[in-house]
Amino acid sequence: MFLGDGMSVPTLAAARTLLGQRRGAPGEEAQLAFEAFPTVGLAKTYCVDAQIADSACTATAYLCGVKNNEATIGVTAAVPRYDCDASTDPTTHVSSIAEWALADGRDAGIVTTTRVTHASPSGAYAKVAERDWENDAMVKADGADTERCPDIAHQLVHMEPGNRFKNDAAVRTAGHDTQRCPDIAHQLVHMEPFNRFKVRSLFL
Repeated sequence: MFLGDGMSVPTLAAARTLLGQRRGAPGEEAQLAFEAFPTVGLAKTYCVDAQIADSACTATAYLCGVKNNEATIGVTAAVPRYDCDASTDPTTHVSSIAEWALADGRDAGIVTTTRVTHASPSGAYAKVAERDWENDAMVKADGADTERCPDIAHQLVHMEPGNRFKNDAAVRTAGHDTQRCPDIAHQLVHMEPFNRFKVRSLFL
């Protein structure tokens, strides 16, 4: 799945026109690379409790197929924002397309231009009542218990499905050998000095 977060039809039109004009043409005849994909779709973006959507509820929608509340990730609308206790109920957890792939014996991973703990990519693995709970300091700042509601970085490294991701895909895409140039997630978990860090303090 390829996603342009916040990308609208006018944004596409402007990018397409600029591409064509830089090639010396009027512009509209140009085609962006992903417009040649076999399947392209549009989505209505809104949260259950907000008309203007954020990256957290939209990530849950397009990666898990469920609409939920603003700023919550990987949980149903039964979990209000900041409600740590509600988010611990397994019946509120929803599965992502990455989890479906892993359950089918396939590989899954994330390639992103933002933080891997940001709301958009974390929709593939996190179950959390607040998108900003990327590290334990942020969880504590909102008065929540880090043992009951682990931060997003912790979920990626230590919990399913994040700890089963193959995040060396970006290395391979760049044409490098993953044995000689291991990806960042591999270094974090398996190599010094990162594998000696306490993960929660690493993301402060």
